[in-house]
Amino acid sequence: MIGLTRVTKSFGGTTVLNDVTLQVASGECVRVTGAPKSGRTTLLRVIATMIRPTSGGLSVDGIDAVRDPLPARRRMVYVSPDTLTGTRLRVDEYLWFVGRARGRSISDRHVSDACDRCGLVRSSDVDRLSPDGRAALAIAAAMLVSTDILLLDDVLGRVPDAAWRERLADTLRAARAQGATMLVVSKGPDELSAMSSRIVTLERGQLHEGLPALRQPGEASGAH
Repeated sequence: MIGLTRVTKSFGGTTVLNDVTLQVASGECVRVTGAPKSGRTTLLRVIATMIRPTSGGLSVDGIDAVRDPLPARRRMVYVSPDTLTGTRLRVDEYLWFVGRARGRSISDRHVSDACDRCGLVRSSDVDRLSPDGRAALAIAAAMLVSTDILLLDDVLGRVPDAAWRERLADTLRAARAQGATMLVVSKGPDELSAMSSRIVTLERGQLHEGLPALRQPGEASGAH
């Protein structure tokens, strides 16, 4: 479903991803861990074709996403509250726009259902939403377009309200139960941890299977 082959991404003279290879099967949920600024968000954005890798290959559902990003992009949704600033739209207008941009036939009922599932008021101004509301809207938009691949960038980490966070987690767990392929980035364990089938860790731009090994005091941080 998703395949990265020796992907490197550099910004200026800084290498953020270094020779990353990752295979994600259809229906799999992979959790991506790592320290702050370890490249987790960059990894998701490369997969989402939002940024182009400096080198290496990326395939999505059999499509060469480096050479032909648009059809690959239609099969995925990158879910992050950070993409929801400066829209000057209401919640229902934003959801309608996202649905139509993805070629979906969106009815008023579809919009209302998405708002109800994620605890949103459809007449709210997107630019005035709280961090909780922005996370909820990002998830509602992803559910509305019914994509097969969800790239979740710390969507629950911005939701301090426990009841609302659990409500959004239920929505994502339902998508997982229906067979969605997921990559999940978060700052630590959360309500989505149990649904992950595999964990990978980014460290110094390199990807490793499993959680990072615990080091002894004084051990060099670059040792593997």
